[in-house]
Amino acid sequence: MSRANIHERVAANTRLKCEAKGCTRNRTWTKCYCAPCSRNWQHNGDPNARAIYPGDYAAHLNLVRVLFTKYPHSAALLEADRRMRECLDPGLPVKRKVQGNGAEKWHAWKQRTRLKDGKLDPRLALEHAVAVMFLAHEQPARFPTARIESCAVANAIFRLVPYFGYVHWNPKTQRNYTSHVLPPCAGALTVLGEQVRMALWPFARTVAKQIEAEMLEENRRKAAIYKPLEERTDA
Repeated sequence: MSRANIHERVAANTRLKCEAKGCTRNRTWTKCYCAPCSRNWQHNGDPNARAIYPGDYAAHLNLVRVLFTKYPHSAALLEADRRMRECLDPGLPVKRKVQGNGAEKWHAWKQRTRLKDGKLDPRLALEHAVAVMFLAHEQPARFPTARIESCAVANAIFRLVPYFGYVHWNPKTQRNYTSHVLPPCAGALTVLGEQVRMALWPFARTVAKQIEAEMLEENRRKAAIYKPLEERTDA
């Protein structure tokens, strides 16, 4: 397609309204969404989805860590560690492909390699992934689609290793170059998020039910302690 035709398509498309529900902005480039909604779709799984940050699931993360500490040698926990380690393994190098069909495999490999170089502990990744899935179990209205949950899980894992620029020496040109690691694209988020969810969703559901059962039992115990005091007050 010629450059003139691209400009005509862009000009015609940017006069249309964004397809996201409730958005009144014009579309961007040749996409069906405006720029903010497009970024939201790419990074959060839906144009109307809200980003999930560590503060959103901090309470769930604490509960998950307490449970893991209570049963450190559980067979289910050790199996979950193994599965998370497999999900984080970048494997063999993938041929570079930035755009087009199959590009998500290269982007996912690059991001997994970044996590490996950052020496990410699989147990830490497991805690954050399970905490996000626990939040999704508790607040399903916040995660209406599987893609939103997958992107939230992947974002939680990718954030554990900071994005930064690094300097490397090129022996051919005899110069230093600065490379910047960009946040993951939609393809990388979907690949890792779906793999983690498929591998750990049953375990995360069991963890959520175990935590809820223990909290219910704790509430009953506290209620039994204060019940005699209430009876004495009534008397």
